[in-house]
Amino acid sequence: MFFEVIFLSIIMSVGLIYNIFYMVNRPLKGEINAGILFSIICFSLVIINGFINERLLTIVFKDLSIGIRNKIFYIGCFLSIYALFWCLYLIEKAFVPKPFLRVISVVFLGILLMILISPMRFYITMGSKLLILLSMILFIVIIWIFINYIKGEHFECGYVVHSIVLINLYSAFINVFDAILRRLGVRNNGLNGQIATLINLFCFVFLLSFLYYRIYQKNKQMNITLFKAYNDLERTSKELRKKDLAFLQSQIKPHFLYNTLSVISSMITREPKESKRLILRFSDYLRNSFNFDIEEELIPLKNEIEMVNIYLEIEKARLSERIQYSFKCNHIPSINIPRLTLQPLVENALRHGILKKAVGGKVVLDINERDDYVIIKVIDNGLGFSERKLEEINKGEGKGVGINNINRRLMNHYGQKLMITSDEKETCVTVKIKKHQDSKGD
Repeated sequence: MFFEVIFLSIIMSVGLIYNIFYMVNRPLKGEINAGILFSIICFSLVIINGFINERLLTIVFKDLSIGIRNKIFYIGCFLSIYALFWCLYLIEKAFVPKPFLRVISVVFLGILLMILISPMRFYITMGSKLLILLSMILFIVIIWIFINYIKGEHFECGYVVHSIVLINLYSAFINVFDAILRRLGVRNNGLNGQIATLINLFCFVFLLSFLYYRIYQKNKQMNITLFKAYNDLERTSKELRKKDLAFLQSQIKPHFLYNTLSVISSMITREPKESKRLILRFSDYLRNSFNFDIEEELIPLKNEIEMVNIYLEIEKARLSERIQYSFKCNHIPSINIPRLTLQPLVENALRHGILKKAVGGKVVLDINERDDYVIIKVIDNGLGFSERKLEEINKGEGKGVGINNINRRLMNHYGQKLMITSDEKETCVTVKIKKHQDSKGD
């Protein structure tokens, strides 16, 4: 009796451990469900070995009728084998083909219903035959897997796992066959069945360990793949941002350089001091435009404003009264913005707005702070956009590559694009930046 208590306690403990493991890892789902199936097998084996003949559970639950004990015994037998087939299917689908598993599901469900509703005399005449049917089903599966084993078809699981599966099925067959002999009264000693049960448990522990290891390896490989994809994406993103900056850098049009040099040369004799000042400002403009680390995408707002100021000074010297400009800003906020954001916007205001009017116009750079945001507006009173053109620009469908480029970089860093409004009197382009916000692109 002592040995039997220890024996059943071991089986019950293993079942509880795997049941807890399943509950803890339920989010993994899928293949991990083999854990709960193994728990069902363990509990079923406790029932089978505890209720057969005058065993431990028969003594503990002595108030149960013979009919109820028989029902529980046969349910445990069929449930353990059914869970066994599902476990093998999860480990390697080729072990138990899906069509066969569906047929077995229907057959076992019918048998379980028959066991539940059948009277006592059914077990006297049909009980042993049901166990024989169960052993025959097991034997068919063993033959199927053994034939593939002989052919050298180890599926994806490999030679060792294939061998363990065969041992597992054979031990389950021995267990059922031993139960048949004890039911028929041919054998009273259940030692063979208990040994087969222990072998079955050890095989299952190995198979589930293999299954969980395969899940671990699959997740590890997936993590490596995702990490590599993330690095590739990050590298591609950086290269794209470099190309964006390089593109904006290249947008310093040759005609702007020629016109500036032409203006300076014409002023040298008339206004030598002013021409000298413009040369110095122009050199600052070129230095800031070409001499920077392309990795440093963000610069202080004051530096970007300085670029705009130099650009407008040069254009003012060239176009004189056709251009008026002003800055509305009490103090410059200490924030960083993407390089070459404002100067292209001001250039667009001149080229596409003010200079299309014979009398010219005015550009205003308006900077103010509102709540947690810095609002930067580039406003011009030149020719505005039609509603259709404005809609195309806001949707990113316009031909202005520079606007699309700026929008893409603002989305990358701050998650929002330029806000553009326009009518016949005024066009306003707004950049809205949250204070103390870490750039997404950093």
